[in-house]
Amino acid sequence: MVSTPAPAQQRGWSTDIATHGSWTAYRAQTPTGRQLCGIRVVGAEGRTLHLKHFAGDRHVTFQAFKTSWSIPQGTRLRLSLRVDGNAPWTTGGAIGQRNFVEWTVGGGIERFDAQFRNGARLFLEFPEGSEAAWVVSLTGSAAAMGRMVECMGTLRQGQGKRRAAPRPNPSAMRRAPHRPPSPSRPACRRSRFRPASVRARPPSATPSEPIVDAVAPAPRSA
Repeated sequence: MVSTPAPAQQRGWSTDIATHGSWTAYRAQTPTGRQLCGIRVVGAEGRTLHLKHFAGDRHVTFQAFKTSWSIPQGTRLRLSLRVDGNAPWTTGGAIGQRNFVEWTVGGGIERFDAQFRNGARLFLEFPEGSEAAWVVSLTGSAAAMGRMVECMGTLRQGQGKRRAAPRPNPSAMRRAPHRPPSPSRPACRRSRFRPASVRARPPSATPSEPIVDAVAPAPRSA
């Protein structure tokens, strides 16, 4: 069953784009109106793993859900993510609350993307606590990630249109008097350009708003 956009009283929605192997690509909007693209895999015992790109972010957010979890809000956890026999990706900045944990991969996201698309299995391990390691099939991961990237491009195009400056009114420009720059200030100022890079988001006490329980499609066996 797939959720669809609801009336004004419920802004959250999720729509599946395609399913490839074990993974499903989707586009969604949180109840607060923030749009995102994601892929998910659903396993046994109420486990769900999501990779999400929220509009405006420069990183991919990972969220692991389990229906039986009851995590105090703001709990920091150590996680280890590994694809096949590759070196593990570890983080001590994962944040948990209620039934989910959220984290981001730091530098080298391109390398992770290559491993994810070409791997056979993904291992999510919890060095602390009693949770056993998750073993996730990567069947269909390359195609699903491709659809997620396409969705991310659509989000960026939508943001670009909303941020586009309004077209000037020629008649208003003709009427506007010319004012020379003030002698106390330079006529122009050099902007500081910093190249964009993919970095992990600084840990916060509150993870990004989860949408899986409220508006994502109902879980099904993977």
